[in-house]
Amino acid sequence: MSKNLKLFKKITCILALAFLVMGMVPLPVVSKIAASPKLQGLPELHFSLDKKPAGSCDEDKDCKKDETCVAGTCEAEGGGGGCTPTHTKDDCPTACGYDGSDIDDGCGKNINCKKTEACDPVPGECGPTGSHCNNDADCCSGNICAGNGKCKEKGEDKCKEEGQPCGGANQCCAGLICGAVPGHENEKCIGTPPPDINCVGAWGPCVGPCGTTGEQTFTITTEQSGNGTECEAKNNAKRNCATDACTPGDCSGYWGDCDGPCGKNNGTATYHVTEPGDPGGQECDAQDGATRECTASTCGGGDEGGGGGGVAPLVIPVTGVDYNIPLASLQKLFMYMGLMLFGVTMMLEGFDLKHSK
Repeated sequence: MSKNLKLFKKITCILALAFLVMGMVPLPVVSKIAASPKLQGLPELHFSLDKKPAGSCDEDKDCKKDETCVAGTCEAEGGGGGCTPTHTKDDCPTACGYDGSDIDDGCGKNINCKKTEACDPVPGECGPTGSHCNNDADCCSGNICAGNGKCKEKGEDKCKEEGQPCGGANQCCAGLICGAVPGHENEKCIGTPPPDINCVGAWGPCVGPCGTTGEQTFTITTEQSGNGTECEAKNNAKRNCATDACTPGDCSGYWGDCDGPCGKNNGTATYHVTEPGDPGGQECDAQDGATRECTASTCGGGDEGGGGGGVAPLVIPVTGVDYNIPLASLQKLFMYMGLMLFGVTMMLEGFDLKHSK
């Protein structure tokens, strides 16, 4: 016998045994295996064939260690053309008073630098015009510390501080306006009055058990300013309130399975109450423990007795179409296929014995 024929005989023998075993497995065991969640479907596998072109990038980490991402392309540090930067972000000025201007890296690219804090006056040194100051002593001779916190030349154009007369050439310092002051004939520099804004707020929902006395909290969303109207209550103020009336819960329950021989009309079903409900709510169909006559499920597979109604069919999903095959029929099919393959195996064995003599 050829090697191919011997291999075919082994395969048919193994398949025959496998189908015979599947055909002899008890129906309840097959039904339990078929209902297993692991057999309801296979996980989807997703494969992505997308691949970035060599040298492309979205950020620096997409490039090699000695490269940076520039306009979607990985370039060697220092840019193209062999240019080596003479400045980096580490060279940005850190001293006080820097205005945040960009610096050139030496290869035609700008480096964004941050603006630094204004400088405090140096003890023993005077501040020139425009420098930061806390008082006149921080400014050089001939300069004064204006209301905007900067040194300014002393003269007729000096800004007026709060409470000083103003008008005409006498301009008020930053943050002040020239206005009338009650009890004074002349206008003086005063602070900018706040705008007139009305207070906005509302009482929240009544919190508490239904049908009882609850509590509300007042929340202000916009504070009052200037001559605006006040809110009716302070922020987070509390007050008592009446909660909504309680809604009675409904009764819920169900009729149990029909207890009796399958296919017979002399079975009994029992009613089970799962939620008693409240007075005034919807009542259940029956009292807990009530019984009624019923017909048990139709027997399956030719078996009599019991309320199970037979074994559920096996559902085989194939390309979106469900084929319902009764398990008993499926087992018979396995048995027939196993016997047929076993017969083929015996024929091959007889053929082998005949030609070996």
